[in-house]
Amino acid sequence: MLDNVCPMAVAHTITHLIVELKTGGAETSLLRLLRATQAEFQHRVICLGRQDLEPTSIGHQITQLGIPILWLNYRGAGPFSLLRAVWQAHRALAQQPPDVLQGWMYYGNVLASMLGRLLKPRSIKVAWNIRHHLTGTGDNPAQHEKLRIRLALQLARLPVLQPDLLIYNSHAGQGSHAAYRFKPRREVILTNGVDTGTFKPDESRRHASRQACQVGSHLWVAMVARYHPHKGVAAYLEVVRSLVDQYGARCCFCLAGPGMEANNPHLQAQLKQFELDPGQIRLLGPQQDMPGFLAGLDILVLPSAVDALPNILLEAMASGVTTVAMAVGDIGRILDDDTRLAQPGDVTDLVNKVRQTLDAHLAGAAVKSDLKDRDIILENYDLARAMQRYVLTYRGLLGA
Repeated sequence: MLDNVCPMAVAHTITHLIVELKTGGAETSLLRLLRATQAEFQHRVICLGRQDLEPTSIGHQITQLGIPILWLNYRGAGPFSLLRAVWQAHRALAQQPPDVLQGWMYYGNVLASMLGRLLKPRSIKVAWNIRHHLTGTGDNPAQHEKLRIRLALQLARLPVLQPDLLIYNSHAGQGSHAAYRFKPRREVILTNGVDTGTFKPDESRRHASRQACQVGSHLWVAMVARYHPHKGVAAYLEVVRSLVDQYGARCCFCLAGPGMEANNPHLQAQLKQFELDPGQIRLLGPQQDMPGFLAGLDILVLPSAVDALPNILLEAMASGVTTVAMAVGDIGRILDDDTRLAQPGDVTDLVNKVRQTLDAHLAGAAVKSDLKDRDIILENYDLARAMQRYVLTYRGLLGA
């Protein structure tokens, strides 16, 4: 994959510090980075979470690559449990000091900087990876974040914790964090990438996916995400509630992803709130074959009001799936079609944009936009190019 990047004479070591390895955008991006660059760098992973609660696909796939994971098994049971986890991480890093200590997301970033300071005077470079954008306004861009996120942000701007390198995955993320006066020695935007050879239009996979889910000739309209309030599940359910009576005979609406299952009591409560029954919306849960699943979809709805640059957007566009989304983060930069971009937080606008897209599909007028979307991904968000940029960035950090 990295044929255009000359290998280093000596494999430098990068240790990645992440809070959990559940299926999510950051975790998926970490897996792709490890898989694509393991010939260039020697990777290790430290996970703050509990292995007994996370026999996850992501963790399993990392282990299959031959990359070791140190599980700290933090149980969230007070400060002593956290101190024990930090001590374990410090001991592991002291025994096998990396060249780069790469934090992921706010907690991982702050912890990476703290551990980096404890390990001085060892010459360890500390890097942060921020994959979020703040949606507050004025002097308080973090006003909509949870208390523990705001605390992590306050810690992250302390001068003593500033990293050698700060990686954003979106322009929106970089801009929204500027007010927090982060002062890394260097910062860079490294966007997500998608394997366009795996995520692509495929008639055979489309037929198999639709047959497996018994979609038939209906238009297949889905939201694909893990169940989380920030993902906009309520907004999607409002879209379905608004459109199901008019389009239900011709469309199949569904939710897919971890937690999007009938045994999720929070989701069931929301379905009851919007007066939706199993005949109107399907709950498909996690999908093991995401390329095949996306190949079967007609329309993907991204209702989140906080996403920076979601992997699922790139994957769907590469797969030829028409995408309708809130214009948050860098989504507007990428999708570049006002007829499919709703104003952030405006669910009525999202309903109207989905309705227009359904009408276009039913009239057979959506093919050109789907082909254009794939061209955008091929030109700007191909995984091989994204991984090359990561390799060159790490080399620059290491002075190579």
